[in-house]
Amino acid sequence: MNKLKNFLMTSKNITHSGAFWNMVSGMTSAFQSVIMLIVISHVLGMDMRGIYLLGNTSSNLFLFIGKFGMRPYQVSDLKDEFSFRDYHMSRVISCAAMIMVSVVYTLYSAFTVGYSAFKTGVVIWMCMMRVAEAYEDVYYGDYQKKGRLDIGAKCMALRVISTIILFIVLVIVSRNLLFSVTISTIYTFAVMTLFLIMTRETLDTVNGKGKLIASKVVKLFLAVMPLFLANFFSSYIGSAPKYSIDRFMDDKGQAIYGYVTMPVFVVGLLSSFIFNPIMVKISRMWAEREKKQFIRLFLKQLFYVLVITVVCLIGAYAIGVPVMSLLYNTDLAPYKADILLIVVASGFMGLAGIFVNALTIMRHQKLVCSGYILCAAVAFILSDMIVRKHELRGAVLFYLALLTLLSLYYAIVFMIVYKKDDKTH
Repeated sequence: MNKLKNFLMTSKNITHSGAFWNMVSGMTSAFQSVIMLIVISHVLGMDMRGIYLLGNTSSNLFLFIGKFGMRPYQVSDLKDEFSFRDYHMSRVISCAAMIMVSVVYTLYSAFTVGYSAFKTGVVIWMCMMRVAEAYEDVYYGDYQKKGRLDIGAKCMALRVISTIILFIVLVIVSRNLLFSVTISTIYTFAVMTLFLIMTRETLDTVNGKGKLIASKVVKLFLAVMPLFLANFFSSYIGSAPKYSIDRFMDDKGQAIYGYVTMPVFVVGLLSSFIFNPIMVKISRMWAEREKKQFIRLFLKQLFYVLVITVVCLIGAYAIGVPVMSLLYNTDLAPYKADILLIVVASGFMGLAGIFVNALTIMRHQKLVCSGYILCAAVAFILSDMIVRKHELRGAVLFYLALLTLLSLYYAIVFMIVYKKDDKTH
């Protein structure tokens, strides 16, 4: 245990270690569902793949209730407007809300759509697994704010990697998805608790400073509410076609759509590797009115996203179909065009993410929220109609259109806000 604690707490070069382990934790978290799906695709049947993908969709959506969009706000709170006590209590409340909403919505779907008890159990337990990620995030945000991004990233990477390994073993041995997800969820909570006990006392983050005041917690919720709504509706935009498929197609259709859309996270993930380590730095630039340096660094991030998107598109065109077909044990040749469209969509998602982070730093969360609400409303109104009529291809094109609209909206909003700030300062 001492060796493990020493590994988590010690880094020869904190900055480089933070960037490296942030990349590792981000990749392991993003690829967790991909790796698990690959194993399920080779060990279990097509219906189990569809059930798993539906559970993954719900867990990703409700995760935003648990996190409530606080991490960027917490890390960029350089003037300590709120204490760690405030952030921690708000996270306890949001995680409790995540559990309640996950269970209620899944049970409602079970009765209205007609889930089996097995399918209902898988979805609920997959949602519970993500509660651990939502809770630990408030500690790792505090570590990052104190200049120790490396510690939280190491903890998260080790937790996710060990959970993946356990899940793989359980699926192969038991060949039972519900049992494997249940045990893996219990394990991930145990590891999360162990790592927090090891790290939080050393960084004096057990309770934070100052007395807990309920009104400040309420004020914090109100401050980050636009970010929560933005993140939640952002996830809903991606989930809407999947829920429509759940209503109008079968579990096999859900599985195929899940395979095709798996690359959507790639560009956003790689973009986060670039942006997350400089979050504090670029926040300080804006706070200290170093606008030339701020815009130069911001534009550099946008350029990186474009380069990453082009590289991923070339890779998807050249080897995407054979590699994905092999990984998922399914012939995806008929869906090559859909895969390429999804990679383009992921590029727009990456661009939107950079704009959202910048607007958050500039403290224009309400404008961030408005863009996602707009696109979510379009998704809510049109998704069922498009999927029912055009099925998988319609779902893919609709998703691309939504992300294109979103990124263009934020680009326009950013330019307006930046020019307006020039006039007022």
